[in-house]
Amino acid sequence: MRELLLVLVHCFFLFSWLQVPAQNHETQDEFTLSGQLRPRFELRAGNFRPLSKDENPAALTTARFRINLSYRHSDVLTMKFSMQEVGIWGQDAPVQSLTSTGNHLMLFEGWVDLKIYKGLRTIIGRQTISLDDQRLFGVSDWAPGGRSHDALSIYYSKNKFKIRSFFAFNQNYAALYNNDLNNPSGSLYNPYGGQPYKLMQTLWMEYKPADGAKLSVLFANVGYQHAILPNEHTPVYNQQ
Repeated sequence: MRELLLVLVHCFFLFSWLQVPAQNHETQDEFTLSGQLRPRFELRAGNFRPLSKDENPAALTTARFRINLSYRHSDVLTMKFSMQEVGIWGQDAPVQSLTSTGNHLMLFEGWVDLKIYKGLRTIIGRQTISLDDQRLFGVSDWAPGGRSHDALSIYYSKNKFKIRSFFAFNQNYAALYNNDLNNPSGSLYNPYGGQPYKLMQTLWMEYKPADGAKLSVLFANVGYQHAILPNEHTPVYNQQ
């Protein structure tokens, strides 16, 4: 992991150096590099369920390491690339095996934000969704890995009014089709190791009539499918 992170950082600085001569007040190019290391010690004495008299509390330390690269070109284009590793202290061997299936790097965010027209924009790629108090859609930053979605987002803002929409259609070829991406038939979905839902359409609107006051409306349709076999009919259950 250390070697991969060093390569990413070196590539970032090289790319930034190559772009420096093109920077001016009109383009307003901006590069940002940030990172996060968040260890957390937990003592679980009755968490999830009460302990029996003959059980001892559980103790563990989780950790999240995240590195973020972002680029902004005026208000026209914004890009973000975020990699992270989450795990438990001591769960990985001191020397990583070639066949290791333990903790590994994963893409937490990777998206492009494009300006379509004035206040109308779109975000394409793996992104976080945070709406209102995050009761229904949130980043879940308290969890070691957080939460992100592979989705298309279209949003509009003007003065006191905002509207955001999200669309997702997920597929998991590893769970049902032996990771055969050339499979010509079937689009059944199994959530094992992937997103918990097959499809999602969400519309959120917010209006601020006065300072300190706001009204928001949220409509979401989430489709769930848990297919066991690749050639067996499995219905999609939609939740609104």
